[in-house]
Amino acid sequence: MQNLPNGVYRLDPTPPLSIQVLRLAGWYEGRKVDISEQEKRYEQCGCVLTSLARETLSEIYGLPYGWYFRHRKRSGFVGIGGYEYWFDTKYNDGFIDDCQDKNLLPADIRDSAIPILCTGWHQFDSPVWVGKDNLFYRVHYLKEDLETFSTLHELLEDDMMFCLNDFIGSSDQQELYVTFTNQDVLHWD
Repeated sequence: MQNLPNGVYRLDPTPPLSIQVLRLAGWYEGRKVDISEQEKRYEQCGCVLTSLARETLSEIYGLPYGWYFRHRKRSGFVGIGGYEYWFDTKYNDGFIDDCQDKNLLPADIRDSAIPILCTGWHQFDSPVWVGKDNLFYRVHYLKEDLETFSTLHELLEDDMMFCLNDFIGSSDQQELYVTFTNQDVLHWD
């Protein structure tokens, strides 16, 4: 990883990208932030955080909402203004109750699953749920299938590989960048 001007970072384009980006966003192993206000909000909606939901939320809460990617291939720039990734731990209160995807969760965890995050590329987003079985669930916004992951890092890596797959592993790949400020207002060169 290389820090460039204006808060732009050049990434190592080999997996795991999610760990690289999370670290640049301010995450580190053992990170714990105060989530007492968020816990109250969950309780007001009738949700009790499991230990995994509490631990995960305290690690990721408050990280930047927008992750903006750009990559350069040997043939030139692609992805200008189009690779924004939403990482939302501060969704509105209505999200907890109104999320339609909850009906797609397995019946045995549906009532106890806790939404802790919304992720997505472009204008599509998907809630990430923690089940009482200590697994992470998501209905992928493009694949429309229920997916199960044992860790949040695994889920994030799947997202990045899915949406950056035209770049990752390509013989044409050259450089991959991320910033946490809208890339349309930055000079990337």
